[in-house]
Amino acid sequence: MLTFFLLLGQRVRFYKIEEFKEFFNEAKEISVDVDDIEYFALALMLNCPIWSQDGDMKKQNKIEILTTIELMKII
Repeated sequence: MLTFFLLLGQRVRFYKIEEFKEFFNEAKEISVDVDDIEYFALALMLNCPIWSQDGDMKKQNKIEILTTIELMKII
């Protein structure tokens, strides 16, 4: 298990909430689900889409939400 996390750490950048909390207010305005606010805030900071199968996330027009199928068409 430790090997998995070490490999993951080489491919994934981890952010502390303090690094993107300035985007929380805007994220609260666009997020349908309170549980998704952190994802929207991070996407706003990074100016990137979110990969998700959650259809409710697409009920806004500020952040692009990509399903697995949509993502596979891009790559």
